[in-house]
Amino acid sequence: MKKLLIISGVLIEPGQVREIHLPISETPNARSTILPITVVRGVEEGPCIFLTAAVHGDELNGIAILKSLMIKIKPEKLRGALIIVPIVNMLGFLGESRYLSDRRDLNRMFPGTPTGNMAQRIAYKFFHEVIRHADAGIDFHTGAENRENFPHVRGDLKNIQVRKYAKAFGCRIIIDQKGLKGTLRYAATERKIPTIVFEGGTANTFQRPIVQTGVRGTIRFLRNLGMLREKRRFSRKRSLPFQIVAKKALWVRADRGGLLELKVHPGELLYRGDPVAIISNPLGRDVHGISAPMTGLVIGVTTSPLVSPGMPIVHMVEINRTLKTIEKHLKNRKLTLAFPNHIG
Repeated sequence: MKKLLIISGVLIEPGQVREIHLPISETPNARSTILPITVVRGVEEGPCIFLTAAVHGDELNGIAILKSLMIKIKPEKLRGALIIVPIVNMLGFLGESRYLSDRRDLNRMFPGTPTGNMAQRIAYKFFHEVIRHADAGIDFHTGAENRENFPHVRGDLKNIQVRKYAKAFGCRIIIDQKGLKGTLRYAATERKIPTIVFEGGTANTFQRPIVQTGVRGTIRFLRNLGMLREKRRFSRKRSLPFQIVAKKALWVRADRGGLLELKVHPGELLYRGDPVAIISNPLGRDVHGISAPMTGLVIGVTTSPLVSPGMPIVHMVEINRTLKTIEKHLKNRKLTLAFPNHIG
């Protein structure tokens, strides 16, 4: 029997593309804040997947990824349904801010509550009107302002489905972390909607390589689920790009204030003791070096040239058992890892 798909009172039939305007909150002038949602429902039955971006309002790469997918994927070529929400945090987006207008982080409020603060109410309505219809999902993020992330996927790999989806996406780096309570992926996965996060790039800009990587990864993900009807048969057993699964991540932090000169780049392999950065006194000749505290890969860096003690400057994941394998895939020990350039 055909499964009913009704979002915010709108019925989406097989073969349809529907634009839904979900009232998510109100501004002080009593105007509704509208959340645009695009639902693409295939002509054949299959899984229902949510694709979300801009839960942090200044993270723009995910918006471009989802806009591209909305153009590429047609209902006649799809099995199942896609619930696509390019801008979840509309108030933050309109204010060019990571946060909601009340300065709360929406991605710490899920699944929300109908009687809580503004952020909790928005999270509740979005989760219960939209997310609960899905069988699985991908949430797209970038680094925060003044931070640049190497493309990677995050998920709780103890969940068999999450592990499958994370590997299918095809990023070079997968971080095995359950996630913080209150995040969209944590709340969804806890409610049996296995969800992964794609992280790549920085806030307040569109970066073509990041967007291309996100689009390719999503196509791989959908192919792995058998959701794309294609003339060329796709083998789910086809080899994936070389991937690294990491469990431990830490920030290397500044231990004094000054001008920062980074010596590393996102995706670079570092050995314990390798130089990471130099901090110099802008009013004198003092220079202080910072070294890598462990052997691992750089997955993120600050882009700010000014630092104070305790500020995060380089984000690393620890590498130990897979170190020799990683070295074999690098032409030079200090080369950065390449973006996946195929969608297999």
